[in-house]
Amino acid sequence: MQSKEITDDLISSSTELAGSYGKKYARLMSHVAWIPTNEDTDPWIQVNFVLTVTIIEILTQGRSIYTQWTRNYMVAFAQEADYFQFYLTENKQEK
Repeated sequence: MQSKEITDDLISSSTELAGSYGKKYARLMSHVAWIPTNEDTDPWIQVNFVLTVTIIEILTQGRSIYTQWTRNYMVAFAQEADYFQFYLTENKQEK
């Protein structure tokens, strides 16, 4: 995502805070960040890869000056638009 090979229109999110906190800022090294609204109790961000890809790692970046960062998250995937499955660890725990 950092390289912008994944275009903004392939990124969606549950909500986004008004101003400069939209989903397109959910990229590493962005000068701001994606921030969901305070009312969003189950925030998510989604990337449509169009083609089948293998994800090797996921990097996240916080905003240390504001002590804001994601501590936990789960990863889900879908090969059909509305049938998401959570990635499971070897112990069958959602990850």
